[in-house]
Amino acid sequence: MDPKDVLALLSEYQSIMIEAIFENKGTVDKFIGDAVMANFGTPKSHGNDAQNAFDCALAMNKKLKEWNASRLEKGLSQIEHRIGIHYGPCVVGNTGSDQRTEFAVIGDPISHSKSPQLHNEFGNEFKFMLSYEKLHTHPSELEARIDSLIELGYRGFNVTLPLKEAMYKIGTLRGYDLSERSKRAQSVNTVSIEKEKIFLDNTDGNGFIKSMSCLNNFNVHKKNLLIIGAGGATKGILGPILDVQPESVIISNRSFEKIALLKVQFNNPLLTFNLLNDLNRDSNLTDHEKTVSFDVIINATSSSVSKEEPLINPKYFRNARLTIDLFYAKKLTNFLRVAKECGCKNVMDGFPMLVEQAAESFYIWTGLKPDTNKIISKRDVFFE
Repeated sequence: MDPKDVLALLSEYQSIMIEAIFENKGTVDKFIGDAVMANFGTPKSHGNDAQNAFDCALAMNKKLKEWNASRLEKGLSQIEHRIGIHYGPCVVGNTGSDQRTEFAVIGDPISHSKSPQLHNEFGNEFKFMLSYEKLHTHPSELEARIDSLIELGYRGFNVTLPLKEAMYKIGTLRGYDLSERSKRAQSVNTVSIEKEKIFLDNTDGNGFIKSMSCLNNFNVHKKNLLIIGAGGATKGILGPILDVQPESVIISNRSFEKIALLKVQFNNPLLTFNLLNDLNRDSNLTDHEKTVSFDVIINATSSSVSKEEPLINPKYFRNARLTIDLFYAKKLTNFLRVAKECGCKNVMDGFPMLVEQAAESFYIWTGLKPDTNKIISKRDVFFE
């Protein structure tokens, strides 16, 4: 099989098995090649943990049978697996040297994440031994996952979509120490664990601002910005953008609901809001919105994930000095491709931002500041 096909097969198989684990109150500990290691009764017992493990095994076999039936209809080969169950007392916690520490990133989906590669690069720079894992975490499993990582002695973990806002809510309810940045964004992407102290932060916004340094230190001060999307990605970057004091920021979204929430969360005279349909038709806009020429256009939607064409009229790209897509991929996204075709000279995807926000997370955990320019300059390595 082609390596990409192998990865796709493993991802689909493991996602199916994870469903069975979650449905039976298990916790995914780690992935080992094509294997999934799960615990039952950690970090907290449910009283019938052995039964849950057996029920999970039966559910796994049932799900595999259903998956194989669908594969057979498509003319694909059948998949076999084996399941082992061990029962007995176990010690749960951190082992090894103080010079080797455990980190992770949690999300759903998670297979695409470049975070393990980035943090291993950071560790190599400082000869700092670390383990960094991708842990698929369904939203319904988030609280159990948090408890498990704390109990197992992890030093910290990153949080990606769609868990950032839920992590903030859980942290607030549990009384964790929240940074001002996370409070402002009402979302969390970095969790630091030091003994009994749990610290929650959001490095997305600062990562975004720093990422523009690779474009001859371009900044948004006194610039007119158009941000497409009013969801979690926009919430993460908007505060630091406003701190730089742009000339104006117009946020355009498909629906009004998220706009209304964003208006309340960020009450700032520099902000105006409109619907994408109105923006594209030049209707129901203020005089300023009709005449403004955008210096910077930012795609903060998930449209590039599904390879959609840009959600705005391409005419807006003509006078833009910089177009940014927060999504990252090996090749230009459709959003950036159209921007270049329309004459925008500077385009950038979300990879530099990913590196910068990851470096800040690494600094929060270790006190060490990686050379981000070095990582960004060899981005092709991360997409091989």
